[in-house]
Amino acid sequence: FKRKRIIHRDVYKQLREERAKQNEETGRIAEKFVYRKEVEQLKAVGREQLAEAVNWVAETEDGHGFDIKSYFPDGKEKLIEVKGSKLTHQDFPFFLSEQERMVAEEEKESYVITLVESVGTQHMKIVKEIQNPLGKDDLHLKPTQYSCKIRVD
Repeated sequence: FKRKRIIHRDVYKQLREERAKQNEETGRIAEKFVYRKEVEQLKAVGREQLAEAVNWVAETEDGHGFDIKSYFPDGKEKLIEVKGSKLTHQDFPFFLSEQERMVAEEEKESYVITLVESVGTQHMKIVKEIQNPLGKDDLHLKPTQYSCKIRVD
């Protein structure tokens, strides 16, 4: 067990806010990239109407458990959660919210996690699409927080 370094509360708060801003911007760039790719792919297979119906829901709303509502070429609904990183990864770490996990569990084959690396660079690319992520053996979920409640008399 190794203790983390001590940092002044105000400095820590500022660093957290800056990191949150950077992460939000990285996410938006990755989402826009995936949105455009979805539209292009559907147009490329002659599904113009489906391409026009692709909706980047996270651009205006939050809390759906996915970022983009798209379609598979056969017309079935495709709910995409985009995870982006400025880096390239051998093992791509990302966080999954409880809402995202619940929607993935409920939607199964319609739910896709799309991993984007090198976000914001000329080398930005989709490295993996994971359809029905909770049905995969190679996706390892690890709790990082616990919700606690105690009755105080």
